[in-house]
Amino acid sequence: MYCNSIATIQKSCTLQTVSLFPQFNPLDNDLYEQLGKLYGELYDMFGFETFHYGGRNVDFRCWNASGPLTDFMSRRGELAALDDGAFVDVWSGFQARAAQELRAAVTTAALGLGAEAIGPVEQIVWASKLTKGGERLPPAEYAVQVRTRSCQNICPFF
Repeated sequence: MYCNSIATIQKSCTLQTVSLFPQFNPLDNDLYEQLGKLYGELYDMFGFETFHYGGRNVDFRCWNASGPLTDFMSRRGELAALDDGAFVDVWSGFQARAAQELRAAVTTAALGLGAEAIGPVEQIVWASKLTKGGERLPPAEYAVQVRTRSCQNICPFF
């Protein structure tokens, strides 16, 4: 089942990319359904207490080259600038929906496994433009993983 979810996401929910990494289409509602299935399958297999979303390789060049996404953003006043801030806002919306799918999938999977109650899953993301300033992700809900060679490089992300 896991492979079916991955194949569906790769085939139908990614954008043609100008980057090394395929980029999810944050406007595709099917993406969130497929992510929910994937999260549930992963929970069934591993029963995790922490989940790392990744997020270090979000490439705005790909999103900026996507007509449907930039058309959507242009119709929304706060996103019309198509600048990094607007793309981070779109990313923030994606992350909120992905987190909602994770919570729902884990709760459903845990109940299916006979668990009476499950605490919140610790959510982890890479330090990025999304985490900078701590305004877009609730700090109480996310741990931010920093990858650096020097402590001096940490400060710009917080």
